[in-house]
Amino acid sequence: MKRHTLILLVISMFLPYIVTAQNDVKQRADEAYSHEQYAEATQLYEDILAGGVESHEVYYNLGCAYYRQDELAKAIVNYERALRLKPIDSDTRENLALCYAQTQDHIEAVPQLFFVRWWHQFVSSLTMTWWLVLLLCMVALLMAAVAWFMLSRSLRHRRLSLACSGLAVLLVALTVGCVLQSHADANSGDAAIVMLPMVGVKGEPMQGAADKFVLHEGTKVSMMEQQDQWCRIRIADGNNGWVESTQIEII
Repeated sequence: MKRHTLILLVISMFLPYIVTAQNDVKQRADEAYSHEQYAEATQLYEDILAGGVESHEVYYNLGCAYYRQDELAKAIVNYERALRLKPIDSDTRENLALCYAQTQDHIEAVPQLFFVRWWHQFVSSLTMTWWLVLLLCMVALLMAAVAWFMLSRSLRHRRLSLACSGLAVLLVALTVGCVLQSHADANSGDAAIVMLPMVGVKGEPMQGAADKFVLHEGTKVSMMEQQDQWCRIRIADGNNGWVESTQIEII
């Protein structure tokens, strides 16, 4: 117990210095970017991430730095990571759309019913953490409405509190659905980006296998399974095949 206390005490003593050092590195990275020293800025942002500090701003700035150096795939990877941390950020979405517009592969996704597409877009507008926060708020609202009903004496207040309770139940059900969908989406398989100028997607996980189709730098794929140094991927139109793990990078 004393040992754990000592470790926590040491960490608490050095934590301000660690945070200050990270802030200094970020400030240097921002200054390098503003002076169009994109290679230096890229290295500094990568150093921040290597130190275990993740944030939307760092990923976004790193994506911009890579884009300025015409490294499209790396820019896309970092914009995607930034978007996962802050799904509602319009600048990230616009930059990511601009990058995807410059990729060579324009794959038409399997069509979805409009309400299914709308539902997934609605859920992806927030992270699962924020959906959990909203769920707690809705549960608190429901409890308040029930308490109002139990404490109300007049018929008018009881009817009003009952209506509020019904609305709160619907909101709780909606947010529960959003939490479950967000969790399912997060665990449906890792998304990855093709990092090489051209990649042959093979029918079997071996070098001598024939190519089923070809993908190019910046294309987004879904990882289905992994076998040694090979990954089975699926693209938006449903086609799938095998690529080497080194040819893609997980978002």
